[in-house]
Amino acid sequence: MRMPWISSLLGLLLAAPAFAMPFKCDKQQTICEVQTKRLTIGDKVGVFSGEGQLAAIGEVVEIRNRSRMIKITQRWAPLYRSYEMEVIEDEKARNPQKYFRLITPLPELSWGVGLGAVNLGVGDSFVGTSLEGGVYYLLWRDFLLTGRLHYLSGSGKASDNLGAGVAAANVSVTTAGMSVGISELLAPYQMIALRLDGDLGLSNATVTLPAGLDEGKVLNNRIDDGVGLYLRLGVAAIWRRDGLQPELGFTFLRLHSANSPGLFVGVSAPID
Repeated sequence: MRMPWISSLLGLLLAAPAFAMPFKCDKQQTICEVQTKRLTIGDKVGVFSGEGQLAAIGEVVEIRNRSRMIKITQRWAPLYRSYEMEVIEDEKARNPQKYFRLITPLPELSWGVGLGAVNLGVGDSFVGTSLEGGVYYLLWRDFLLTGRLHYLSGSGKASDNLGAGVAAANVSVTTAGMSVGISELLAPYQMIALRLDGDLGLSNATVTLPAGLDEGKVLNNRIDDGVGLYLRLGVAAIWRRDGLQPELGFTFLRLHSANSPGLFVGVSAPID
């Protein structure tokens, strides 16, 4: 007598209407080839990521022995080797937004703002608040050209030079400037992507401290009044979705001669 669980398992395997197919495409990713005999002219297929997000829709336009040539009619993201094709119904091909979770494409131009807390690295518990905003231009694949404006303000006790006889002093520092750089997105078409940032620019600082104290001695020559170097390295986790995309990250600043790590939250969105 046949075991019931064997019959159930075979039924599930044989009844599955969808089947995944590996494929390869031309350089422009407009025509793809799949090795199968299950498709015929006019059949619709979807290209799905490993997470089940729809990356593209195509139609069988030619049969070459065992190969089927697929014309890509809609595409939301680059097609990678790890993706697979599946047969989909005509109605689902006509209304993909209704039936599938689409991959969010990378916009050619987007904006972003961030609010953070930064240890200014010039004294004890000297924490500043940073505000930055910028634009991102999609340069190539998942590389972005960036331009940012920044503003940072903080106050605390600077006491790095106590050994030289300088008493702890209440100091406030305000800086503002601009930078340009390059960003790279890792796993850009996953739900959570990582962005790596590298910026270089200038920052103008204003230092306020009690009268009679030498700015260089109190701040150990780390931040001076006037224009100086601004170097920013960062990594952010981004929730890739339509519309506003929240992000959370870590940043490291080289502000004049001070090393300043920090954390930030932000949001970005496409510029239509």
